[in-house]
Order: sequence, then structure tokens, then C-alpha cells
Amino acid sequence: TELFEGAGLLEVAEARLTVHSTYGSFDELWSSYLQGLGPIGVYCSAARPELRDAVRDELFGQLGRPSQPFTLQGVARSAVGRAPA
Repeated sequence: TELFEGAGLLEVAEARLTVHSTYGSFDELWSSYLQGLGPIGVYCSAARPELRDAVRDELFGQLGRPSQPFTLQGVARSAVGRAPA
């Protein structure tokens, strides 16, 4: 909001957008990346196998090495404003 107001926009309104995705296993999440979905998927599908494996291992560790279904949350913020007349 401050950025938009600082740029001179009026009546700035901000919203927080939250999404949740549930995965049955880590392999379900990882397979979506191997199909090239999203920026990480594009990166992983083009990476050398040893680098792709390193990314997989790091992500698995960062997620706490899930052995059961888990849910990830994504948050985005949006803002709109009106240009002065």
C-alpha cells in the first residue's frame, strides 16, 4: 500500500490472497516439478540430474522430510489504486 501511495495513487486497497495445496506424499509434489510446472518446474526439468537431485534433497529436508500427506500454503498480496485526475 505504501509503495502505491508513494507513487501517487489514490484510494489504494490491499488484499491478501491465500491458497492451500494438499499432497498425498512428497513424491506427488516433486512429480509436478518434473513435469515443468511453475518456475521451479522449468528449472528442474532443464537441470542436470545431479543438480536436480540436490534440489530435491534440499526441498525434502526443508519440508521436514514428510512421510504422510501434507499441506503447503502460498500467500500473495495485491493492491489496486486510482490514478489522480
